[in-house]
Amino acid sequence: MSSTSPERSRVSVLLLAAVLLALGGACTRVKIEDTQAEFIRSHPRTCGDADQVSVSEPAPATRTMDTFMVELLELDHTAAGREPDACAHCASTGQGCRVMLRNFYCGGPTTALPKQLQTMMSGTRLGVLDYGELYCLRVIALDRSSLQGDPPRSCDCSDSWIPPALPSDQARLCAVSSPYSAGPLNFMLDVQCPSDGSSFTSCIGAPAM
Repeated sequence: MSSTSPERSRVSVLLLAAVLLALGGACTRVKIEDTQAEFIRSHPRTCGDADQVSVSEPAPATRTMDTFMVELLELDHTAAGREPDACAHCASTGQGCRVMLRNFYCGGPTTALPKQLQTMMSGTRLGVLDYGELYCLRVIALDRSSLQGDPPRSCDCSDSWIPPALPSDQARLCAVSSPYSAGPLNFMLDVQCPSDGSSFTSCIGAPAM
């Protein structure tokens, strides 16, 4: 005697790649669709260093990054969780969300610019999301003066790399998404730079849950 259940759908997160996977079983079919995460830069200013906050058009950042923290955060089921700034609030305060996944990737030094962040994270695969939940994605690039090779590879982390313990002078870029409900649309992560001032400081804040 056998039975089948309706096909269920889930979304897995893949940074900057897209494929369609189907997993089959005798009793349950689960279709897993990859979704993309893209980095954008909505701020009109050039991405500069922290000492250029007061400059109207800072010089391009010249510092390097070599280590990347990727966090997948699940928002609480409240009205606040559906607000456009819910992920920014989660990143800065740790409130209204919980950490589902936190991975680190270590590589060699590269210029700390948004375009390079996209290149370094290309093809990174994360976990699986459930429909009906709301999520945030945060990526922080930091500089540990690492001499490991490219591309970045999964690595063990130190507690000092995780907000709020992360020293602000080691953080180079930070990107956080808007609230995301699993589906065909992409995660869009807005990149913040040290020269952006308070928005960058908030992005690299809590949580260490």
